[in-house]
Amino acid sequence: MDQKIKASTDNMILPKIRISSMLITAAVFLLYASGYELTAAKLAAGGAHYLLLNIVAAAATAITLLKLRDYDTPPPAWMVFFVLLVFGYIKFYWLILDPTFAQTFFTSTVKLFFLDPAGLFNAFLIQTISFVVYCSVLIGFSVISGKKHSGSEPNAAKEEELPCPAAARLFTSLVLFLMPLLMWLVYKYKIGILGMPSKPLPLHFSGVIFYFQIIVLPGLILAQICAASRSGCLRLARAGGGLLLLWAIADAVLRTSRASLLLAPLLILFLALSGGLRFRKIEISAVLGAGFMAVFFLPQITKYRMLRMSTVTSFDSLVYLFYNFSIAPHDVLSSVAFLLFRVPGIETMVLVLGFPAPVIGAGFLKVLFSTEGLSGYITNHLMGIPPGEPMGFASSFLGGAYLCGGILAVIIASVLVGLTATYGWNVLKAFRLEILPVARAFFLILLFWGITEGVSPILFKQAAAVAATVLVLEFIMRGGSVSRFLPGGGHK
Repeated sequence: MDQKIKASTDNMILPKIRISSMLITAAVFLLYASGYELTAAKLAAGGAHYLLLNIVAAAATAITLLKLRDYDTPPPAWMVFFVLLVFGYIKFYWLILDPTFAQTFFTSTVKLFFLDPAGLFNAFLIQTISFVVYCSVLIGFSVISGKKHSGSEPNAAKEEELPCPAAARLFTSLVLFLMPLLMWLVYKYKIGILGMPSKPLPLHFSGVIFYFQIIVLPGLILAQICAASRSGCLRLARAGGGLLLLWAIADAVLRTSRASLLLAPLLILFLALSGGLRFRKIEISAVLGAGFMAVFFLPQITKYRMLRMSTVTSFDSLVYLFYNFSIAPHDVLSSVAFLLFRVPGIETMVLVLGFPAPVIGAGFLKVLFSTEGLSGYITNHLMGIPPGEPMGFASSFLGGAYLCGGILAVIIASVLVGLTATYGWNVLKAFRLEILPVARAFFLILLFWGITEGVSPILFKQAAAVAATVLVLEFIMRGGSVSRFLPGGGHK
């Protein structure tokens, strides 16, 4: 009887699996087939090889999606996978069809690189090599780990509840104290305002205030949301989401930062993926709404930055934008295109390949750990822009790896990214942190920055600030007792 029930159940499940497999295969085929069909004529330099690379990329995408759907693949691995897919292949097809958006970020000489079929094909080749290597690491990790889906939905109620109500209130108090203080300091000393120099403060206080504003304060808010959510204080958790949105708006106004508006919904999403927040309908609606509004207002923040750089005061700039506010469908499309091309991806590879002998070689470590890093090397050495100019060009991990050591370095970097995205997630769990979801949310954002903006001195500083923030949050969550950090303390 049990076998009949099991057989009947299997017959009910199998059609669903076949349908999902068909949908995945169809979506992948449509993406690459339409991309190839639309761009093949403009990339005739690749010939049959371009078709072959599209087939290989499509096969790698489909095999990875179909193979890993039965495994518990860590969220960072999927994040990197889709970032490479969107900012690699989708951006490449768009770049071929209309290079205008990419060209707006670069000087007149560099713009010609995006019209060179040979350089474009080589960038696509290296992108595909990297993508196939990364997908191979993901599949290998899943097979070795052997962690398959249990078939049931994750139940947050089964997780160990943290002693959160008191901690949530404490985090809320700290946020309400620090937020206005940091806003005032950033405004008074012009700290971190893009395109404008900061007022120097003794003992590197400008840097301290800057990282408190962009790392510590969001970390406190995430900890408050996590603590409140895990203890069932939904109102307090949702109030924390409001505080994070308020921080994003204030930071965008104070520092003319477009990234801050996008960072708020991204951090909430990463916290949910890390298990620190359960998404309900209202949370999903709020995150989608915040993300849409962030994209919607990108053109306004750009206009606001231009006004601020022309010495117009922030208040007068806001008043001007309010009375001259206008938005059109074309502006929304431009915002989406701006977001796609603002995040470094395959166009960095095209840029690097356009210069003669761009590979640094044996001296790459000296450049990588220099004050300006690979971004400075691209901006000042390759592009010839004088040091001190208020502009710089970041490199994705793909372009940065090629700069360091050519295709071999790209392969090694792809393996390292794959290992970081898979094993790094589990390493954090080994620390047995009370504040683990916040640490993992920060891990996701650092990894996102690393594969898009590239490894840089700023990333090292951000990682150090994140580590210090997580330690302080953990100390607070554990009640300030140092003994609980010692062997035998904490979780049993």
